[in-house]
Amino acid sequence: MTGKVIRYFVCGHTARGFRNLSDQALAGMEHLFVLDSASPSSDSALIKAVGEELVRNGLDIEFLHNPLDAHEVDGVLIPSRKAGLVREPIAGGASALDCRTTRINLEEQAASSLVTDSVEEQRGLAYEAFAEALAIHDEWEKYYIHNMDFTKADELTDTLIIEWLGNRSSGKNSVIKHRFLGAATPSGSVDFVPLLTDDINQRYFIKGRPGSGKSTMLKKLAKQAELQGFDVEVYHCGFDPESLDMVILRELGIAVFDSTAPHEYFPSRTNDQIIDMYSSVITPGTDERYQNELEDIALCYKQKVSEATSFLSEAKKYYDHFLAETNSSCAHELDVMIEKIAEKIMNT
Repeated sequence: MTGKVIRYFVCGHTARGFRNLSDQALAGMEHLFVLDSASPSSDSALIKAVGEELVRNGLDIEFLHNPLDAHEVDGVLIPSRKAGLVREPIAGGASALDCRTTRINLEEQAASSLVTDSVEEQRGLAYEAFAEALAIHDEWEKYYIHNMDFTKADELTDTLIIEWLGNRSSGKNSVIKHRFLGAATPSGSVDFVPLLTDDINQRYFIKGRPGSGKSTMLKKLAKQAELQGFDVEVYHCGFDPESLDMVILRELGIAVFDSTAPHEYFPSRTNDQIIDMYSSVITPGTDERYQNELEDIALCYKQKVSEATSFLSEAKKYYDHFLAETNSSCAHELDVMIEKIAEKIMNT
């Protein structure tokens, strides 16, 4: 019997700069194996191979993806063993965790500072563009906030939370893990919603407009679930990490998520349900009344996000050069290393 795999991001290129949630995403880990290496690409290949070996041995794993190249991974966690294999940037972000670390040194040639400085320069320009996009998005939200019935929004949220949680209590302290379900990458927005919710029985798709209360509903759900002792997976918005995009309560088989662009999905199973915030709490006719203004704002927002993405694309070009430099000296006996690391994790 093989194990299951889920995928998400713990770092992101956001409108508030680079965010690393690994100190919260790795809650509950007791032993981290940390790769000391200059090559993200060779690290990723090793981590993937170790993860695949663990899955073949029947263990469920979680891959932590790299937002500058979503095909690469920065770590793999094995919840049942409370252990993980991660790159140094992830371990550094989780330095406050009270867990044992075992370092694995991979001898590599460091890339030139010119290349890495160029990557950071382009990422900095991307963050500036994303910040401008966020300011535009804030203006977009105002049209709906000014036309929202807050009493109805609170009543709808309270009713749904009672439906989802009732008066149940788990009888334990909850474990809260903070993550990103997606990220801004050089090729645009990437998310793992289908995979993250694949084995969830009840999925709720929140539809609505910017500022219509989607994130507020998710924050209230996460807080109440914590108070009642349920483990909570909190997925932050990859654009604005102060907002939430999804909450998963795996013990209850429930996932509630913001199902609007850039991670727009539609019901495909019998138990899937839509929560329509626009029709429930926004004054009818708002879209029509401000059609021209909203179209202009939406266009400006998309243009600014596109500009930010182009800077990430430039950063990726330098990043690829960085990989070429560091990989030129790679000569690891990967098969032996994979087997040894996987064995250590399984025996943790």
